[in-house]
Amino acid sequence: MAAPRAEAGEPGDTTGGTGAAGAGGVSASTTTDAEPENPHEPLGPGLTGMRGLYRMWSAETYAPGSVVFSTALEFFHLPDFIADGDTNSHGRINIALSGTPVEGLELSGGVSMVLNENSAFFPNTTLSLGDPFIGVRYGEVINDWFAIGGGFQLIIPSGAGVGDLSFDGTSFKLALNTDFKPVPDLLVGLHLGYHFDQSSRIFDYRLNDAQFFSAGINPSLHQIEIGVGISYQIDDIAAPYLEYFAEIGPGAGVGFGNQPQRLALGSRFWPLDERTLNLLVGVEIGVGGASAPAGQARTPIYNLVFGVAWDFGQTADVGPGGVKEVVKIKRVEVPADENAGTIDGKVIDGVTGKPVQDARIVLGDADPFIVMSDRKEGRFKTPSLKPGPTKLTVSAEGYLPNVLVALVKKGKKVPFTVKLQPATGRTVGTLKGTVRNLKGEPLKAKITIPTRKVKARADEQGTFALQLETGLVDVLISHKGYLTQRHKIRLRPGEEVILNVELYPRN
Repeated sequence: MAAPRAEAGEPGDTTGGTGAAGAGGVSASTTTDAEPENPHEPLGPGLTGMRGLYRMWSAETYAPGSVVFSTALEFFHLPDFIADGDTNSHGRINIALSGTPVEGLELSGGVSMVLNENSAFFPNTTLSLGDPFIGVRYGEVINDWFAIGGGFQLIIPSGAGVGDLSFDGTSFKLALNTDFKPVPDLLVGLHLGYHFDQSSRIFDYRLNDAQFFSAGINPSLHQIEIGVGISYQIDDIAAPYLEYFAEIGPGAGVGFGNQPQRLALGSRFWPLDERTLNLLVGVEIGVGGASAPAGQARTPIYNLVFGVAWDFGQTADVGPGGVKEVVKIKRVEVPADENAGTIDGKVIDGVTGKPVQDARIVLGDADPFIVMSDRKEGRFKTPSLKPGPTKLTVSAEGYLPNVLVALVKKGKKVPFTVKLQPATGRTVGTLKGTVRNLKGEPLKAKITIPTRKVKARADEQGTFALQLETGLVDVLISHKGYLTQRHKIRLRPGEEVILNVELYPRN
């Protein structure tokens, strides 16, 4: 069935269509960077569903409205692990559900299953089911390069029987976390925690060494957790990470080298354009505790980790197209185009970040489509458009208009965020310019203004133009393979400042 088309000058339906308003070939000076709204996206669900790397938590929580279902799987197979001549196979799976009902507040909970088999002990196989855990965290983003947060997690381990809980073994964790982003796409995280661990009190009878390990028992009642991690986002597709995590028990009776310490190397992947699906693959290397004596927590020399997570909360209460119809219009039937793409957008207040209702989005110039943002989340979806740059003129009552360009991709749904600056009581100026390399070639560089929470990208010709509130503007210009540059600009009311930049290669 052909999709509806809006006549020029009339409010448009947002259910899709194909038309000349694809404005392929239309040029303008700026394209909004099609990045997720969360600036620290290299992170994702960890071992227990909380947002972070793997074992360490992050400072910033999930985006508001997120509901994340995640699983984490660990496996290793080692000879001579617990006793000379043994063969030990170990698997663990965690299932968790996390969510952020309001900005900065994250709730999580889940269960785990552990299966361990060791050839040198009887019984050879031990199975642990349950071990429920719940957590709550709060994080505050101070600016684009720093966030701080803290959290609490309660663990009630399983007892001797299947489905039994050992309340005597109830444990909890407290953690303080900071996130640093010194340059775009690079995140450094720190984790400092305290673990009150009563796992040694789960059983009232003696366990053999294999059962001791399978139950995850650490004889140290008090433990200090130290985590340092780094992650780098590569073109919105993958995020390699490196994590060091230690659990140090003061007074444990063993040296520092025999206490659990892991060095993890892996990567996250977002195979879908909507970034709702997250995959994790990695390996942990035991750099401490691999030779711990009997009766102490032992760390395997390697541990393979896999994770799958799905965020189905950010699209809740939104129709299949990402928006709802706002206005009834006159329709014209046009043929569908399988090569066309769409823009899945959102209009927000450039100062508060709140959705802008009933914003008017005009696509193209000569034969424009007109769509409207919805009344709940400020979202809009365009009809089908020809691949290439498409001009958007966005306006709303009480805001200054904004003109941008989005790059439509063949058969893709392109995420796009438009920021409008309030018109009342505020003065604005224009920052525009070009970005090129030393050979004079244009670069589609990222334009980041941390203090204003502005992200944009230069177009195919390397040009950009931004309407900004006046005052001192700290501008970061970055591109993959090039050194990031920082420029401080003083912008005055009604002034147009030209910033032409040459980026130097990293090598």
